Amino acid sequence: AGGHYNAGGAEAWFNVSRGGHYNAVHDHSGARASGIIWIAVPPPPPPPLEHSGALFVALAFPDGERPGRYALLGPAAGAMLCFPGRLAHAVVPVAPDALRGADDARISLAFNFP
Repeated sequence: AGGHYNAGGAEAWFNVSRGGHYNAVHDHSGARASGIIWIAVPPPPPPPLEHSGALFVALAFPDGERPGRYALLGPAAGAMLCFPGRLAHAVVPVAPDALRGADDARISLAFNFP
């Protein structure tokens, strides 16, 4: 992860994910809205690596433990996604074999609004 910025309660930070990097399931329950802008992403990998670096979004937690319905959203450079801060989400590990080289990375700007 990169620098963290806070202005008037809104906050933003950069994430630079290389091979093996991921973000565990979490939420931003203190934020009214959260989101991500993908700045740079490796090219889409072939199966079985097609979910490398994808955003996992839990759409329902029926028993409070395990996700029920969910979505896997592949990153796309320049795309932005906003969602309620209380929505649980994660980043699937970036597969080293899905990268073009050691310097390749999935770069995003994440943000929260109060």
